[in-house]
Amino acid sequence: RKGGGLLVGTGPLLVQADGSRCFTLWVEVLMPGERLDIGVTAKAAHEHFSSDDRRGANGGLLGRGQRPQSAFAEDLLSSWIVESSGLLVGSHAGLRIRDDRWNARRLCAGDRLRLTVTAAGELVLGLNGASVTASWRAQIPPEAQI
Repeated sequence: RKGGGLLVGTGPLLVQADGSRCFTLWVEVLMPGERLDIGVTAKAAHEHFSSDDRRGANGGLLGRGQRPQSAFAEDLLSSWIVESSGLLVGSHAGLRIRDDRWNARRLCAGDRLRLTVTAAGELVLGLNGASVTASWRAQIPPEAQI
């Protein structure tokens, strides 16, 4: 099975003086054809599938000891994820915005990727020091702990 996902951080991003929040990721290895989806979530990873959430992917109730499964990052609650193709997806209805300037399949080992959420709720990706390589009007609420 390819991929499987990687959780890079588990705490809220610090708010900068300009109201933005950001993190940087260095690409060490990316296999040919491997995809890299990147984004933020306003709900801590351990809270996504708490014991209080008793519904499965199809909406049916889960049995004791069963945990809901998520096949895709956009299945996570309160999430904003940029797919390799430049499509912004998330858990909010109608959130499907594309920026054709972004293609994560062109990333190489040694690349430095910076994700910024602006004070206005825009999601911006910069590559190797560029402040803006691609951007999306994600409408991430400023009060969201991402």
